Parts: sequence; structure tokens; C-alpha cells
Amino acid sequence: MSAKLQRLVSKLPSHLFDVALEKMFLLELARHAKDDGSGIHLSVPRVASLTGISISTVSRRMASLQNKGYIKVVRKYSAIDNTPYKREICIEKIKDDIRDQAAAYKIVLSNAKRCT
Repeated sequence: MSAKLQRLVSKLPSHLFDVALEKMFLLELARHAKDDGSGIHLSVPRVASLTGISISTVSRRMASLQNKGYIKVVRKYSAIDNTPYKREICIEKIKDDIRDQAAAYKIVLSNAKRCT
């Protein structure tokens, strides 16, 4: 469990996500990750169970997070030895988005000061 990673994810602005569920899923994955973003062994059905959301919705939102670069699959499911997917959270992507948001906020503040 990584409280450090959960705090980092919680700083992401909500407008970066298509729906609020994506941020909730990312927070749930962070709860099960190591501080470096690795070690997530949650299947889609398990995430659905933990969040109370349907498997199909979880699957779509996880694919969206992957397409946006917030998570990556480092090992796919293997029926041969029954090993689950292994995912990682891309911490650098999260930090970049937080920095971009902070920079945009500073621009807005500097423009507001000029108007007065």
C-alpha cells in the first residue's frame, strides 16, 4: 500500500479524466501499489468488486487510463500458470500533469494581477 502514491494521484486535476470513475480507479490502484508505482496485481473483476462498479465499466475505464499513459500493463494474464495481470502506475506522467497544472495556475494568477 502506498499512501505516498495515493496523495500524488489525488493532486491530479479532475478535468484530465473523462469521468470521475477514472480517478477513483487510479486511486484504488495506487492503494495496492508500491511507492514506485509497481506491484499492482489486481484483475479487472477484483477492481470491480472493490469499487462496486460493473466489470465492463472497469474494463473500459482501465483501457482509457492506459491510453492516457497513467497505467501500463507489464505482464498479461497467463492461463497456463494462472498468473494475473500486473500493472504499474506511471508516476512521471502524473508528476508532469501536476506540474503543468501548477504552471497554468500561475499564468492565470499573473494575468489576474495585471487586470487590477
